[in-house]
Amino acid sequence: MLFLGKLFLGENNANSTFIGIFTFPKTKDLGRKFIPKRFWEIFGRFLGAFLGKSCLKNSEGEYKKMRKKNYKGRCEKRTISKSKDVCRFYDPIQSSFAEILNADPDIEEIRCNVVLDGKDTGEYMTDFLCIKTNGDMLVRECVYRKFLTKPMTVKFLDISKDYWLRHGVEDWGVVIDAE
Repeated sequence: MLFLGKLFLGENNANSTFIGIFTFPKTKDLGRKFIPKRFWEIFGRFLGAFLGKSCLKNSEGEYKKMRKKNYKGRCEKRTISKSKDVCRFYDPIQSSFAEILNADPDIEEIRCNVVLDGKDTGEYMTDFLCIKTNGDMLVRECVYRKFLTKPMTVKFLDISKDYWLRHGVEDWGVVIDAE
């Protein structure tokens, strides 16, 4: 078939050529039918997240990986046998890593979302503070692999590492999602 403006040429079943009329819709707001109502709001959020100016949430988690103390986002609340409190998980990475820590025989106690106190750190939380059976402590931050190169993520991870090194925790690490 060949489209020519408002006409198209083609063949029917009897192998004879025919001309059919193809017209475009005569609505004045043709473009508005296909654009969502909040297109510019959604596009602006996407552009802001792409340029690093926003803190959007996606299906996997959120772009800003260290959470503020009074974070108001969606979370999964669950009890773990090695934790005294109800644990709040904001990412699937946190949830699955908590199961790994819970099954580890070297871990005695798990504390989730521990607040970093201090003027230079602000009011942020670290993901896991664990106490081993020998009394040593380990700290783990959960981050998506794609956010490791973001400047804000690197800044927050440095703040967390410096904070815990000042408090005598030598076993500090980052947990990332696998490929």
